[in-house]
Amino acid sequence: MRKMKQSIQVALLGMALLFSAALSAQPGPPPGKPGDGKPRLSAAERAQKHTDRMKESLGLDEKQYKQVLEINQEQAKKVEAQQLEAQKERERRQAAMKEMEAAHEKRMKEVLTEEQYVKYLVQKEQMKGRAKARMNENRPQRPGPGPHKGRQ
Repeated sequence: MRKMKQSIQVALLGMALLFSAALSAQPGPPPGKPGDGKPRLSAAERAQKHTDRMKESLGLDEKQYKQVLEINQEQAKKVEAQQLEAQKERERRQAAMKEMEAAHEKRMKEVLTEEQYVKYLVQKEQMKGRAKARMNENRPQRPGPGPHKGRQ
């Protein structure tokens, strides 16, 4: 009877862990301003908007406008390429960490008894919850959209 109860606990905990992992893997809002629901502008569109603002604030003539637009487009493309590379690197690191975690869990399961392993998983989840709570406590609350630094 006790073995059956432990097996049920292990199965329930396993399902809970799988469910929580599936939820955490859900994609979030698109890059850009988090949660604003607006599609992200392309590099060319961002350069165009930036140059338009510069034309107005600096009083650029048409020749300057074209030159500044070209400079801003080149810069926007470089920044976008750098951001894509950084995203790929983040994904590579995350995949490597998941592999390491899976290997660690496999070894722990081999060493611990079923009861110890269940207790270990529960403690691990509790520790994750406490870490997440601490992280949220320490994160400064950001005000909503407002004027950007340097803009009038």
